[in-house]
Amino acid sequence: MNLRLIIVFTCNLGFTGQIVAPCTFLTEWDGLWYDSRKKEVTLSQTTSAVLSGWTVNAYASSVTSWTCVEQSADAYLMKGDQNVNVFGSLHSAYLCLRVALVTDVSFTYTIQSDEQSNAGGERVTILPATTNASLSGDCVAASPPGPEEYHVLVKADNVSNVRQYFPEPLLAVLYNSAFVKTGPVCDSDVILDMCSDRSTMNRTECSAVLGQVSVSEYYCVAHVQDGANFYVSLLNPQTTGSNQQHFLCLAVTKLNSQVYISDNIGSCAKGQDPGVKQPNGTEALVMYASVLCPFETSTAEETSDVGLIIGSVIASLVILGLILAITIVCLRKKCRDKIRTRCCSRCGKRVNITPHHRNKLWASTGSDKENGTETAVTSDQELSVSPAENMEFGKAPVDVRKDICLSTVHEPAVTSINELKDPDDQDVMMTSGKNSSQFLRQKTEEDMAELRRINERVNLAKNQ
Repeated sequence: MNLRLIIVFTCNLGFTGQIVAPCTFLTEWDGLWYDSRKKEVTLSQTTSAVLSGWTVNAYASSVTSWTCVEQSADAYLMKGDQNVNVFGSLHSAYLCLRVALVTDVSFTYTIQSDEQSNAGGERVTILPATTNASLSGDCVAASPPGPEEYHVLVKADNVSNVRQYFPEPLLAVLYNSAFVKTGPVCDSDVILDMCSDRSTMNRTECSAVLGQVSVSEYYCVAHVQDGANFYVSLLNPQTTGSNQQHFLCLAVTKLNSQVYISDNIGSCAKGQDPGVKQPNGTEALVMYASVLCPFETSTAEETSDVGLIIGSVIASLVILGLILAITIVCLRKKCRDKIRTRCCSRCGKRVNITPHHRNKLWASTGSDKENGTETAVTSDQELSVSPAENMEFGKAPVDVRKDICLSTVHEPAVTSINELKDPDDQDVMMTSGKNSSQFLRQKTEEDMAELRRINERVNLAKNQ
């Protein structure tokens, strides 16, 4: 028995060519709902079905209830529980729904099917009974519905919890622009007040006896925008009784200082024009605003955007300034080092002398009798050694101030110029605190003779 059932099920899958995905209604989709398309509808959450209210008359048949057979995100495929007889051939009816939640107890939907002339112009898909429809294959309309062709469902016991704010053109107190006041009785034929409560329209009309009197109150429950046109669904909470139409749809546009409004009972009509009275409507109004009450949200957002842009520009300028400052400092340091290097490289003869401590090397000025030139000798002068790579080998130091290059690095040493007294010394020891001793070899007699002359001048300066 079980094997036979499995075989039948497998054959059925092979015949249909698809596995239908499960369909589940939301928990709130249960009970009685007000429908802008069909007045009232009863939903069943447990069976994911529309039990009543969505009757479709196609050919010579009527489909009165529907069951969901496939779901994908916000798309629902509803199959009619009753067959449609098309000239003796059995067919099935399908509704392809695209649903958008507004609140927990209200939502909008559009039917993604083509209009059927044999079904009173309703959007419905009719296929042979042997063919199972699918969302992907049969819910793509050749002439899809426009933005205004949406419908609204509101749960009957939660009417007060579904109100939404009106769109910008209706956030005002509107007067009939064609009204000419001839007496003190009325201010306008019609006054629409959306400023006392931005989610409620209070409508007053002129009475020759009572003046301006309240006629009706409507809740804004949903709206869509298509370019400059707004399509607004209103619900009349004062409507009572079963199978009554609770909705009115407005097509609204604003041109300069005038607001054009046309209405349609139930959902908006296909291609509804704000300036033209609809066959299923009651009026087309041309209004002007005496009071405006828009939200400041857009201004606040624009201010926030401007502040964000200004902040970004300032931050960018600060970062660029820091980069520029760092670049200038680095360039100045590089130039300073380059100038110092060039200065030292231009010395004809250089001496690198590192004293162990401050001592008096030269006390006064002396004369070089052999060369006949006067040499300036400083006293209490601290000399320092340049890096090892700047040492010049093979030449003795010369006591000419302009030819002596001094390093800015000060390191302690144990050798000074007055210790070099022995003419036969071939080595000058230069010692630093962290570096090992370095010996500078004097290679020529001429250099040694020059060194002896320096020592003689130093000794002469000490004896004076």
